[in-house]
Amino acid sequence: MPKRSQSVNSRHTLEQRQDILQKFEDGILNFEDRKDIADKLGVSLSTIYRWVRQRSSRATGADRSVSSCISIGKALEVLSSPQIIEKYAGLEAVFKLIAWLRWPNSPHDHPAAIATCAITYLSRDSTAAALDELPPEGLALVLKHISVDKLRKMCAGDDANFINFDIWPLYNQNYDELDYFADIANFILAYRPHSKDRRRSTSLQNAHFVHENGLFGYKWPMTLETFRKYWGIYGPSAALLYVRKYHYAHNLVLDPSDTEFNMSVDRIWRERSETITFLSCCQAASSLLRERLDYRTTGLENFPIFPETLPPTALEVRPLPLKVHALLDGRES
Repeated sequence: MPKRSQSVNSRHTLEQRQDILQKFEDGILNFEDRKDIADKLGVSLSTIYRWVRQRSSRATGADRSVSSCISIGKALEVLSSPQIIEKYAGLEAVFKLIAWLRWPNSPHDHPAAIATCAITYLSRDSTAAALDELPPEGLALVLKHISVDKLRKMCAGDDANFINFDIWPLYNQNYDELDYFADIANFILAYRPHSKDRRRSTSLQNAHFVHENGLFGYKWPMTLETFRKYWGIYGPSAALLYVRKYHYAHNLVLDPSDTEFNMSVDRIWRERSETITFLSCCQAASSLLRERLDYRTTGLENFPIFPETLPPTALEVRPLPLKVHALLDGRES
């Protein structure tokens, strides 16, 4: 029986479509032929036009700031480029990465988070008392990411529309959700089963099992179903969280309320040799995670797309405690 054909949309996530549209628009700005751009991107021109129409229809009467928001793929491309980048393009890419690391599967939260970062950055050490006193390019960056509807809800005191960058420790311990999923990624990357028994495979089910048996030392009890849901939320950023925790202390999890926020932001986009090294390590970790997990794993389709021009840096994966194999080998079926 022939396989059922999949629709183009079903083969591309929203993040992937946004990335393709961004590259298509960049090509047009470089005076490339539209058909040639589409061919290079591996998508038909008619499909790209349909995505543009869908983006416009979603933005009509809704939050246009979401559809115009830079994609994580484009942000990674900007920050991994060895070329000199324009200041506000660099800032937008950094702010997108900050938002994405906190809420990788909540793109509707990204515009307000980016606007918050931008206003904080531009107003600190500035005499501007009103938006129209900000530099024109900075004002454009803010206005691009804040919609009238979002602003109306925030002014009306709708708490759900305020962006909270706080990271709370779990059960008042000295770790948080980001630490937790860095270690889940560590398990997936480092675990090598002693047999071909599927029960011993590298899987979310076994990651949950070793967590529940105290391997990582976290006190965060949860069912397998809840664990899968959390992985669906944080899984796409797990590779970056792992590299951040164990391989390269390049902090991208920033809070605009931090007094050193501007200094940290400047370091990311100005001293890009460090950022490129960090992202190169992240690309390697992300590729390894994809290889290790079953292609049907929740959230795998939303992993970031790293630029082809960014070479991955080989990682020496942090080894697991010896007891992990004994724990899984002794697991009852």
